[in-house]
Amino acid sequence: MAGVQITAQIIGLEEELQAEVKKIERQIPYALTNTGVEMARDLQSTLHRVWYKGYTPAVYERRTDDPNLGTPIGSDENFDISTDVATKVLNFIFEPDGNNAKFETMRGGDKLIEWIQKEHKYGEIRHGKVVSREATTTIPARPFWNIFLEEQSHGGIIEKFIKGMSPYQVIAGSEDSAIDLTEFELPAGGTFEESELPF
Repeated sequence: MAGVQITAQIIGLEEELQAEVKKIERQIPYALTNTGVEMARDLQSTLHRVWYKGYTPAVYERRTDDPNLGTPIGSDENFDISTDVATKVLNFIFEPDGNNAKFETMRGGDKLIEWIQKEHKYGEIRHGKVVSREATTTIPARPFWNIFLEEQSHGGIIEKFIKGMSPYQVIAGSEDSAIDLTEFELPAGGTFEESELPF
């Protein structure tokens, strides 16, 4: 009796798989950029909720109320979001411009964020200048940046990336449920040591 030998072979599967992997690879930078854009929107929302609603100034105007004074803190101009395609790294930079047309000098970047995140007391101000250092007004601490990081670390960034990878299904593992962003936190709480506004 003669034996029958059967050989199974799938032709083209390897090429199709490689083509699909390349499509997925090309989707990653898009997903990272989308993640950065959504993070910026979240930060703007946190700014409004924590910073803007947390205190209403009585002696000066905000740049959000009068754009002629300078770039508002939450402006898109203060964000730099880019993706390194080769390394698949998202660069998310928020550097608020502190310039205000009514004041001579102003903190910017991390120094401005730190100032907002702490409580401070200041004296009388006239025409953009502190004329009395005796504390008459208290501005509460508004730790918007650290709150934003906390919200992003617990699923926020992962969910945005998964959404950006659509139509591909990405499943987050249990180790992906939180991302440690504490290294990016800035000083918050307590009372600011200087008895002046951020200028």
